[in-house]
Amino acid sequence: MGKKEEIAAVITPALEALGFYLEDINITSAGKRSMLTVIVDGDVHLSLDQVTAATKAISEIVENIQSLGQTPFTLEVTSPGIDRPLSKPRHWHKNIDRLVKVV
Repeated sequence: MGKKEEIAAVITPALEALGFYLEDINITSAGKRSMLTVIVDGDVHLSLDQVTAATKAISEIVENIQSLGQTPFTLEVTSPGIDRPLSKPRHWHKNIDRLVKVV
């Protein structure tokens, strides 16, 4: 199991308890630090308070993940942007009455 899969396995239950979905995880190097970006979504567009709640829940968990090692990291929790592809049925349901571009 890779880092992304391990992180997903431990944070998904906490996000689901808040009523959110884990969309994606990205880990990138940023000099001597790593950037851990977690993209969360919900059945409705998330507010800043909801993203903050998700950040708190995730932060408590990822600090104890052994596979991240001793390398310092920055945690960024965000919701999908407007340019995010609508790849799942729930993405489409959430965006009813909005203009979409189909390629």
